[in-house]
Amino acid sequence: MRDEAAWRIEASRAVRPFVDVSDLARRADLDRRDLHLLAAANALEPLAGHRRQALWQAVAAVPEKALLRDTGQDDATPALVAPSEGDSILADYRATGLTLGRHPIALLRDRLTKQRLMSASTL
Repeated sequence: MRDEAAWRIEASRAVRPFVDVSDLARRADLDRRDLHLLAAANALEPLAGHRRQALWQAVAAVPEKALLRDTGQDDATPALVAPSEGDSILADYRATGLTLGRHPIALLRDRLTKQRLMSASTL
C-alpha cells in the first residue's frame, strides 16, 4: 500500500471511527487497489466481518467508472460464507507472507498425533 493512502486512513480515523468499508473508501479517498490490498490482508475484518465479505464490499465501495461514482446502491450486499481457518491462513500467507492466526501445522496436529509422529517440542 502506498504511504499516502495509509496516512489518509490514519488521519481520517483520528477524526472518528469508520462505519463500514464504503465510509473508509470515501473519507480516506482510497482507490480499488488500496481497498483490495486491505481486504486481501484481512485488515477490513472489523468493518466487513471476514475476508470474502470485505473483498465484495471493497469492489462495491469504489465503482469502476467515474460516471457511476455518485450513484446510489440499491442492491444489498450478499451474505457470503466465511472462509475456513485453513483458507484464511492460506490467504494470509498469499497476501502478506505471514499469518497472525495459528501455524498451519496446528491444523494437522491431531492427524499427525494419530499417526504417532512426535512433536518437536517433545524431543
